[in-house]
Amino acid sequence: MKQLTGVRLAEFVSKFVSDPLTPGYSELDIRVGLTIYIYREQEPHRTQRIHRLGEEPWENLYDKATIGPQGFFLKAGEFIVVNSLEDFCIPQNIKGVLNLRSFAAKSGLGQTASLIMKPGWNYGTDNDVQPFRLEINNSLSHHDLHICTGDVIGQVEFYDISEVCDDGK
Repeated sequence: MKQLTGVRLAEFVSKFVSDPLTPGYSELDIRVGLTIYIYREQEPHRTQRIHRLGEEPWENLYDKATIGPQGFFLKAGEFIVVNSLEDFCIPQNIKGVLNLRSFAAKSGLGQTASLIMKPGWNYGTDNDVQPFRLEINNSLSHHDLHICTGDVIGQVEFYDISEVCDDGK
């Protein structure tokens, strides 16, 4: 697996990402989109079971909201799911790895899971492109974080995996 760079990255990815890539870079900044999902408060001290595939959709546990012109204040310790502003359609030979930007982490934003854009993600669907969902939290104890649509919070690195052998070597 090799990391894509420059024109090669643009050649493989630009037609699958709605925003054009800057030539010379193998990364793309990920920005906060308009839609967020806020965990719906349950009764106090209720034990929440981990969501499993095939069960009720995870969206049923959240309230869908739109970030307004004033932004959104992520409370201390709060967890949300946020759509990216960018839309994606990843081809079968490309893998994306999303990382939280260090300045976002230094502000107190936490990424709760390793985010992988799997090869073929949303490729060949009727939707063509769709936003990527990021699970983030405010890791600060006593302060809210102000999040606005368009804020850069992550960066995705694209890799060409077409030369990886079937046995993984």
